[in-house]
Amino acid sequence: MQKNHKLVYINGKTFEVLLTQTHIQARIRELAWQIHQSYPQEQTIYLIGVLNGAFRFVADLLTYFPQDRQLCVDFTKISSYAGTYSTGEIHPIIGLKQGLKNKHVLLVEDIIDTGLTIQYLTKQIQQQQPFSVKIATLLFKPQALRTSLQPDFIGFEIEPLFVIGYGLDYNEQGRNLNDIYVLKD
Repeated sequence: MQKNHKLVYINGKTFEVLLTQTHIQARIRELAWQIHQSYPQEQTIYLIGVLNGAFRFVADLLTYFPQDRQLCVDFTKISSYAGTYSTGEIHPIIGLKQGLKNKHVLLVEDIIDTGLTIQYLTKQIQQQQPFSVKIATLLFKPQALRTSLQPDFIGFEIEPLFVIGYGLDYNEQGRNLNDIYVLKD
């Protein structure tokens, strides 16, 4: 991987900055406050992050919650990408834990494009009869959405373009970038 100030080169592809780290952090701070305010203070929020892409978003989101907010954190892993395209097929890799009955669940995604992954996860969680299920996503591609499911908390709406950085990858590379980049080629 090569990098200059505004471009990154990974496996023969060129990416340019879409969102800076400063912009991302400011929006995550706002999202944490919005999420905090949407639940009564005495309710514990059960955050379930979707690996691998959402790990940085979950970590930073937790940083901005008030310190007295009761939170539980878990992760699940689903695969639906091959290279730069969503395959439309969902493959569970790390399943959800049991014990979500009567809990307030917040699914945390890095990006929602077709919506098939988040729809699958929502159905899996609803089988456990939680009190509520809400969805937070850092990036949302409404033009690519193929389900009726809508996120409750959205960091940024973007065009249906391929992006990397801040946990998002291209063939497992680019997750370590602090900015979010869009495919230029």
